[in-house]
Amino acid sequence: MAGYWPAMVIMGNGQQRRRHPRDAEGGQEESPSHASNKHHHNNGDNSSKRDINSTRKAWSSYRTSATFIYASLAFFYLLGVLILFLSTGEVVGRSYRAEGGRLPSVVPASAPPSLFSEERARVHLKHMVEVIGPRLVGTKANDLRTPAYLIAELEKIKKNAPPCSLSSSSSSLCPKMEIEIQHASGSFYYDWLDHIIINVFTNITNVLVRIGFDHHDETILVNSHFDSAIGSPGAGDAGAGIVSMLEIANALMHSNDWKDARRSVLLSFNGAEESLLQGSHAFVTQHRWAKTARMVLNLESTGTGPAILFQVGSDAFVRAYAATALRPHTAAIAQDIFRTGSFPGDTDYRVFRDYLHVTGCDFAFYRNGYAYHTHLDDMENVVPGSIQHLGGNAYLLLKYLQRTDDDGWDKPSTSIFFDVMGLTVVMYSLDFAHIFHYSISIISLVWLLAHALSIIGRRKAPAVKNILTYTAAYASVIVGVCLSLIMAVIVSLLLSYVNVKLTWFGRPLLALALYATPSILGIYIAQIGYVTWRRWSWGVNNTSTDQLEHEAWSGILLFFS
Repeated sequence: MAGYWPAMVIMGNGQQRRRHPRDAEGGQEESPSHASNKHHHNNGDNSSKRDINSTRKAWSSYRTSATFIYASLAFFYLLGVLILFLSTGEVVGRSYRAEGGRLPSVVPASAPPSLFSEERARVHLKHMVEVIGPRLVGTKANDLRTPAYLIAELEKIKKNAPPCSLSSSSSSLCPKMEIEIQHASGSFYYDWLDHIIINVFTNITNVLVRIGFDHHDETILVNSHFDSAIGSPGAGDAGAGIVSMLEIANALMHSNDWKDARRSVLLSFNGAEESLLQGSHAFVTQHRWAKTARMVLNLESTGTGPAILFQVGSDAFVRAYAATALRPHTAAIAQDIFRTGSFPGDTDYRVFRDYLHVTGCDFAFYRNGYAYHTHLDDMENVVPGSIQHLGGNAYLLLKYLQRTDDDGWDKPSTSIFFDVMGLTVVMYSLDFAHIFHYSISIISLVWLLAHALSIIGRRKAPAVKNILTYTAAYASVIVGVCLSLIMAVIVSLLLSYVNVKLTWFGRPLLALALYATPSILGIYIAQIGYVTWRRWSWGVNNTSTDQLEHEAWSGILLFFS
């Protein structure tokens, strides 16, 4: 009844009655058994005193409610976040007007050639998917038709480029495009899922392009692969990356801001990635251009857009990406998960890091994973805006990296970073994260302990029994989390037993019905068990619903703190 305190008056004999509205106006109270005996004291003074006392009692009641706990902890956490951003934290990047979620608008083919256009890139993707078809390593489609198409398109770009992109009389300031085709054979040891494989390849094909100037000693390597998995058209994996690189080459050759560039660009159209990174290894170990690479941008896919930056070499790359990307999408936890080895896959980024000893950024599509390495990876799977997000942001980042200093590129990333709904990127150091997160937990624990002790002091029950109650509330949360996992596993085992596996993979919302519902049921069972134990141990009449709610929420807050 705490929510109705203004309308209640405590009588001398312990009874309660609802105050009549006109009593408040006159400041008088009337006994139900002695209505005729009215007290005619100073109404204004008595009314003020009663209001003050009622307010104090109400505040005391509210102060012990669960709502106050939630509000206080929320205040402390928001205060910590504010301190974070006012001290060592960073908010890097640029905002944009949100249109269409995480994917940007498609730039039309009529846009200036110096801009990245998904519509122009899709023309190439359509030819690769629908005309050439699946591109398995060792087939004519992959080793002959695709390289021939790429070289023909690159020659067109080279031919159609303006005589001098800088509109300058000095031809030495105009970028030069060099195109080479590499046929390589070799072998190397490859660690795959804790097993050492001797990976042998013969006569694989790469198409390599260098755009820039002879006096540049360093290049920025951009890599993707045009081979596809068995039976897959390979539109997303990684046709989208290949056509992005074609459009990047076209934009670079028409760009008019090469004057301040410190590095040239090296494009590696890789012909053998699905066969366990053979193409990238051949380029790194056997081609003369490889040793000029200073950093790498790798374009990959396991579905469709948006493209997430899920591996990064240093904090400097995170800042560069955040400063240039439209609708940035990244998270440090994605990199941590990928590096645990629990994900059964790899990218060419590993070869460049381990053999060429360069780092950079690894981008990939990840939505609609059910199409990955299947016949569903077609043109329809690559939704509009995906290529613009992948290739467009890679191009902007590439232009930025051409002009920046070398400071920080080789230092390993030691920061926590993530995007906020594609609006901006937040980044702060790992050391500060430890201090910030632990301090919030300690403050929450101390506050909850002090609050619990204050309640225990006001209760008539023994202190040991009160402490046991809060301990049980905390334990019920742990049991609930365990039961939620057990219930989800039971559902998974039942589906496997009746041979109905991965039914949710193509319909992600189905996972909520299949697994979220039993998980919630597990948590609910634990709370029901706690409430039953409380009322059995303390008695039904002595345990109010508000009190049980307060104890349960205190246990939850203690657990998450």
